[in-house]
Amino acid sequence: MTNTHRIALASKSPRRLQLLTGAGLNVVVVPSRAEPDLSVFGSGAEQALDSALAKLPETTTEFLTLSADTVVHMANECFGKPAHPEHAKRMLNQLSGCAHQVTTAVAIRHAQGIMSFSVTSTVQFRALSEGEIARYVASGEPMDKAGGYGIQGLGAGLIERVEGSHTAVVGLPLNETLTTLHELGVQRP
Repeated sequence: MTNTHRIALASKSPRRLQLLTGAGLNVVVVPSRAEPDLSVFGSGAEQALDSALAKLPETTTEFLTLSADTVVHMANECFGKPAHPEHAKRMLNQLSGCAHQVTTAVAIRHAQGIMSFSVTSTVQFRALSEGEIARYVASGEPMDKAGGYGIQGLGAGLIERVEGSHTAVVGLPLNETLTTLHELGVQRP
């Protein structure tokens, strides 16, 4: 087993950083490769995994490197980050009163290669009024979030229930990530 628990996180997401450091890991943020474009239609789970792998830096360091990506999807439509407030409003109107899936994929580069996996959860939105959507978008929170909402912030009030991993909806399936890191020899304090 490796005696270190240092992880290179190839992500700008403060939520992923917070989840990993909160689990006792020593994390350093490193640049990821360019974020790939998300197709509007297709398998959200496949796109999340392809994106996590594409963002993983090609070089290895003395410790493990982790990248991740989250895709919100419903039927065969994928919802990326909104380009502008009106785009966020359209997304939230589509999700209002509906169940949708959130897939977060994780890719980990280690000395022997790359391990990757994904976790999909189902999120049920309650029916939202136009006023609620407008106020939420005006808060600015939706603008850097897949699907135009954040479950860890004000967006929690939009959600009726979650089936699956709450942390995967936040942006990193923590239980599965820690299990995989343990399999790779990472010890937590």
